[in-house]
Amino acid sequence: MSRLPRTSRGKRPHFFEEKSIDQLVSMFLALMSETWVLKERLYLLERLASEKGLLSAGELDAFNLSDQDKETLASRRREFVQEIFSSLQIDHEDTATRQSIIDELTQSMRS
Repeated sequence: MSRLPRTSRGKRPHFFEEKSIDQLVSMFLALMSETWVLKERLYLLERLASEKGLLSAGELDAFNLSDQDKETLASRRREFVQEIFSSLQIDHEDTATRQSIIDELTQSMRS
């Protein structure tokens, strides 16, 4: 399954006077969304596994992760954190792009 780019076009809406508050709200909403999806999927998986007799009540809690599992989860954790902080990165990239344009215009005006 290919991943769709998570960049949006157009100007980012602002709801609060302080831009950083908008960024925090965006991050919070992204976390809420991700958390709910995970809670829903976990509920369904546990219910299905229990109904099919694949897991007992405490078996999931007692499971020990392999080193490969730990590496996989660490990689997924990094991706998750990167995705959550992407709103800050996009803003940083926008600022860097704007600054680059300003620098070019300033340089051309000096010439």
